[in-house]
Amino acid sequence: MLSAHNVITITLRQCEYQQERNSDLSVWLHFAKYLTAKGFSVVWIPDVEASTPLSVDCGIIYQAASDEVLLKAACYYSAAANYFVNSGNAALARFNHHVLSVCTK
Repeated sequence: MLSAHNVITITLRQCEYQQERNSDLSVWLHFAKYLTAKGFSVVWIPDVEASTPLSVDCGIIYQAASDEVLLKAACYYSAAANYFVNSGNAALARFNHHVLSVCTK
C-alpha cells in the first residue's frame, strides 16, 4: 500500500546531451532495492527527454509525471523523500520547504 510515509521517488536524468550528467541506473537500482527491503515503495520518474523507455525490476514507473510538471510537483510533495541527480526537476522539490529532497550523482 502506498502512503506518504513509505513512498520514495527517484527522478532520473536520461538525456542524449551531456550524458556525463545522466543517472547511473545500475546504482539507482541497487539503492531502490535497498529501500524496498527497508519497507519503502519506490516510484521512478523517468526523464521526459529519455530516448528509450525506462525498464526496472523493482518499484513503480510513473511515466505520467515525466511530462506533467504539476503532477510531478504533487508527487514530490506527497512522498516521504525524493532523490535526484542535479537537474531542473530537483528545483520542484528543493524550493518547497515542505519537501525532503536529496541531490546526488
